[in-house]
Amino acid sequence: MMKAQALKKKHPVFLMKMVSDRADALFAQRVGTLGVTAPQCRVLMHLESRGGGPVSQKELEQYLGVSHTTVKGLLQRLEEKGYVRTAFDSADG
Repeated sequence: MMKAQALKKKHPVFLMKMVSDRADALFAQRVGTLGVTAPQCRVLMHLESRGGGPVSQKELEQYLGVSHTTVKGLLQRLEEKGYVRTAFDSADG
């Protein structure tokens, strides 16, 4: 059992997850005072990179690599905090 756990810890995917978790923790320390999470900040950074103009929810789903439901939740929380404004777009589905 110990050998299997040791091998798992050396697996590249496991190591990538550890790096990702650490990066999220460091990120939270840096921007925690803004009241946004790392995924919320990724949304804001993407919106800024697009010039602050309209961006579809589908585009955000593809950019973030997450589901419709996840993006919807991110946008709802950002809108509640006053960072974004959402509007219905029939082309966005």
